[in-house]
Amino acid sequence: MAIIVLRHAKARASAGSGGDLDRVLDPVGIQQAKTVAQVIGHLAIDTSRLRVLVSPALRCQNTVAPLVSRFSVEPLVDKRLLEYASDSELLELVSLARSASGTWVICGHGPSLLRLVRLLVREQGAMVADRELSLGVAAFLYLEFWAVSGRPLSLLARYAPPRYQGTVLIG
Repeated sequence: MAIIVLRHAKARASAGSGGDLDRVLDPVGIQQAKTVAQVIGHLAIDTSRLRVLVSPALRCQNTVAPLVSRFSVEPLVDKRLLEYASDSELLELVSLARSASGTWVICGHGPSLLRLVRLLVREQGAMVADRELSLGVAAFLYLEFWAVSGRPLSLLARYAPPRYQGTVLIG
């Protein structure tokens, strides 16, 4: 099972007359979203069982739009991915992600994603500094979990713009 935790691409500073959830991507963010879809498409993942879980914020939905289009996947909008989700909501997402099969792309906001990844990684018994887990705009973490002889193993790699070359943090 693989989980890709993606922070939304670069968004406009304001939504005009709308609120924060109505902010859309700026031109740089639109290109980042296209690049992210290509990079994720080149990872060795099972795209036939790809699921996309996304925050209700438009900037997050815009970020996954090229990905869901490329793989003909219907994104699942989930309010538990909003910027300041509660710990109990994040624990629900951890449970959902850990029980799922295939590959999950989870797109949301920096503060809640950091806490989500921290929960996923620590559940495996790994210790990684928060500075390694926090994500800049349009960056993502690729996590794989498996067990060998009952011992949990994991892979954690970070991909960040502009080159999106993976940096292995645990593996």
